[in-house]
Amino acid sequence: MNEYEITYLANPELDEAAKDRLDQAADEAITAAQGEIIASSPQTGAPGSRRRLHYPVKTQRVSWLRTIQTRLAPEQIKDLRAVLKKQDGIMRLSILRTPLREEVSAAIFDRAAEREKREAAKKAPVAETDIKPVTMEEVEEKIEKALEEEVK
Repeated sequence: MNEYEITYLANPELDEAAKDRLDQAADEAITAAQGEIIASSPQTGAPGSRRRLHYPVKTQRVSWLRTIQTRLAPEQIKDLRAVLKKQDGIMRLSILRTPLREEVSAAIFDRAAEREKREAAKKAPVAETDIKPVTMEEVEEKIEKALEEEVK
C-alpha cells in the first residue's frame, strides 16, 4: 500500500449540505477501493474551506478545497480517479503519491509536551505572592543613589 494525497476543488455554488454530501461520497469511494483515510482537511461535516483561485477553473474564481491523506493499493488509483471525476461538483482533481511517513513513537510526543510545559513555566508571569511591596521611601532612596552614581 502507498500513501496518496487527494485534493479536489468543488463548485462554490454548492451549499454546505451539498458540499458535505460530496465529501461523504469521496470518503465512501476511497473506502470502497479498500483505502484507508489517514487525515482530511477540512474534516467531513466540518465547515468548508473556501479559497480564492489564482486563475479561473471552469469559469469560477472561488471554490471549495479539500485535501485527503489516504493509504491505497496502487492498482486502485485508476478506478478511484474515474469514480471521483464523475462526482457532480468536482471541478478539478489531483492525486499525488506521497512518501511513506515513518512511524513515530508516542514517547517523542510526550517529550515534546514536557519540553513545552517547561518553556511555558519559564515564561509564566511571577505569582503575586512572590512580589514584595515597595514603599515610597525605598523608591526615593534608590533614585538618590542612582543620581549620585550618575554624577560621579
